[in-house]
Amino acid sequence: MPDPLLAQLAALANTSKLISPQMKFVDIAGIIKGASAGAGLGNKFLANVKEADVLLHVVRCFDDPQVIHVESTVDPVADMKTIETELLLADLQTVEKRIENQEKEKNKHKSKADAGGAQSQVDRPALYATLRAALNAGVAVSDIAWESDAQRAEVALMQLLTHKPMAYVCNVDENSIEQHNAHSQKVFDHVAAINAAPASTIPAAGAGQPAVQVQRVPRACLRVCSQLESEVQTFDSAESRAEFLAMNSLSGTSLLPILHTANRLLKNHKFYTVGEAEARAWAIQEGALAPEAAGKIHSDLQKGFVCAEVIKPGDFIKHGGDSAARAAGCMKVEGRNYAVQDGDIIVFRVSGQKGR
Repeated sequence: MPDPLLAQLAALANTSKLISPQMKFVDIAGIIKGASAGAGLGNKFLANVKEADVLLHVVRCFDDPQVIHVESTVDPVADMKTIETELLLADLQTVEKRIENQEKEKNKHKSKADAGGAQSQVDRPALYATLRAALNAGVAVSDIAWESDAQRAEVALMQLLTHKPMAYVCNVDENSIEQHNAHSQKVFDHVAAINAAPASTIPAAGAGQPAVQVQRVPRACLRVCSQLESEVQTFDSAESRAEFLAMNSLSGTSLLPILHTANRLLKNHKFYTVGEAEARAWAIQEGALAPEAAGKIHSDLQKGFVCAEVIKPGDFIKHGGDSAARAAGCMKVEGRNYAVQDGDIIVFRVSGQKGR
């Protein structure tokens, strides 16, 4: 992932070795109606989706008789709804299987325990009932307003497909880069309507069943032209690529905004370790505490964590590096409860040694 700040910090530290966080994109073929029941790539597709952290749904938003559409007509909103429905149905199957297994356990008079034998911290029957009611009503798992962190943690472990953050990428024609065509406008309007939906309640499905509180999580939406993206890669030099992009009113390729969008949906921060050997940026979730950040580097640093010595990037740059920033009193010592901030430059102190 491109990082101008990392390059600036490395220059001040006089190191030429830069290591940026990586983001892996997996191109998964589209699905058709009935995929949740095995149609098309079916379960293979859904298994691939389950492994992803964020879903980027590339939606066809161009007309071209030479490019066949599986439904014989270009209707991006209908395509979006097909994907959403198949993901909902796949999640519903997962939840129904959980309920079925739970009933079997109940009939065997076993205590409520997870696979490892530990007692669950949540009321699983109620949680599964909430999931089933929401999915049957067409509500994504990500839009359920849970009452406790324990419930959220339990749901996260299930790896449900509609629990994943989603962004829609409108693939438009070359003439629709600067402004919408009819197709991409429909997509943006549809996503805006989803994002504007007020909080709501799904009534209880039956006696003793919980009502479901719904709070829509905003979806992201982007517009790109894959045809231009493909053409720009044919140029050998950065200068010729930049000239081609400028001719098409583009300041750069779509990769950077897609990276930023995916990173935002992941709710990632970056912190930095800067030394003579290397300068490195590390991705970490917003709100993560200092010991967890240390664990990103090595598990031993998390186990032996004593404190974090933190310098803000502005101070690091202003004073020309680590030593001068420390001498100017810009280094703060933070403990276990410190929530790492985006851009922090950190030296971790651990028992018996210092870690970067």
